[in-house]
Amino acid sequence: MKNQYDFCDEYTLAETAENLAKKAVKLGLIQSFVVRVFADSWQFYIPKENESEPLTPEQAYLYLKRLVEQAIEEDAPDAGTLRTRGHHMVGGRGFQL
Repeated sequence: MKNQYDFCDEYTLAETAENLAKKAVKLGLIQSFVVRVFADSWQFYIPKENESEPLTPEQAYLYLKRLVEQAIEEDAPDAGTLRTRGHHMVGGRGFQL
């Protein structure tokens, strides 16, 4: 991943976290996610076994960035190919597709 940040304010941070969540689903790292958008904040729900506490955009960004970077590092010897684990549902902005 780039060393440069892809965000400059809370809104673009939340969008960046949402994009990382979509990438994590595509890579098979998480099964789904939901983003609830309120007038003054976003809440990210990333299901983990028996718990799913809402995350702030900052928490979601840090968690997902670490998750995606670890997956890329683990797959680096395989010429950059990334494994996927089947079909996953992507949630976005308060609903699941």
